[in-house]
Amino acid sequence: MGSRLQDLIDRVSGMLGQLRWWVGGPAALIVLVLVGRRIYFGWAVVQETVDRVSPTWILMGIVIASVAVAFLGWNWVSVLSNRGVKVCRLDAMKMYFTANLARYVPGGVWHFAGRTLWLTHQGQGLRTAAESLAIEQGITLITAGVIGFFFIYTIYWKLLVIALVVVSGGGAILFAGVRLARPKFWRNKSVRQLWQKWAGLLMDYSLFWILQGLATLCLAAAIAGEDALTVADYTYLTGVTALSWAAGYVVVIIPGGWGVRELIFMELLSREFSSAIVVLLPVLVRLVQITAEMLCVVVFWVLLGRRKRTS
Repeated sequence: MGSRLQDLIDRVSGMLGQLRWWVGGPAALIVLVLVGRRIYFGWAVVQETVDRVSPTWILMGIVIASVAVAFLGWNWVSVLSNRGVKVCRLDAMKMYFTANLARYVPGGVWHFAGRTLWLTHQGQGLRTAAESLAIEQGITLITAGVIGFFFIYTIYWKLLVIALVVVSGGGAILFAGVRLARPKFWRNKSVRQLWQKWAGLLMDYSLFWILQGLATLCLAAAIAGEDALTVADYTYLTGVTALSWAAGYVVVIIPGGWGVRELIFMELLSREFSSAIVVLLPVLVRLVQITAEMLCVVVFWVLLGRRKRTS
């Protein structure tokens, strides 16, 4: 059974690797050319801005982004826990970040396949592994969409209030109807605990996007200066960050969403910010994200190594 499963994962990984190499690679190249074209036409602004970039704000952005990325890995282990899968958190997070770095390599091992293989080695079934990955990606995209649109359209506060009232009212009516229809179901303690766990997980993923937005704000302050940014800018940057990340997630054939995220990021930024932020910020956010992921890999490898030596 184990060898057949390994063969299946190897075949799927190989097919996905070929798809990403022959289709995703050229697609990423085309998108990166479009991003490069925009940077080229804004190069004069880039040259003027680079000398004024604040290292302190960049360092703060790296720290907050690292915390956010670590939080994302922690959330995935929480998904496993909610599914009844018991694993060593440090080991799981070390594997999570190590596998994640593979998504930047065209034709490399797909990071989902790496996590699936690791879970099967932990004695979990293929269905459990697939469900945990699907739930994680689903929650990530749902919260990205909600946070993205919520934070972007806070400037249209009247429309936002109306939408919140309608959604909240509809949700309350639906909840009341289900509770009246099945009162015993809601009195069950295990059911309430399960709902609390998943509601907490949704809040945790939302917090991840808020932290990512805060890291993006730090990088924007490094470019434009902290005095040039407002609270409204923070909310807009958080929304833009979440939606551009979601776009990179959806286009799975392009390794790491290279170019897709940056192009959408630039397009959304161009509506509210100067050309210096539009051109530099998406590139800086990508570099900081990779740096944060590499830091997390190192940290969790070291922590796991220390734990094994002391045990």
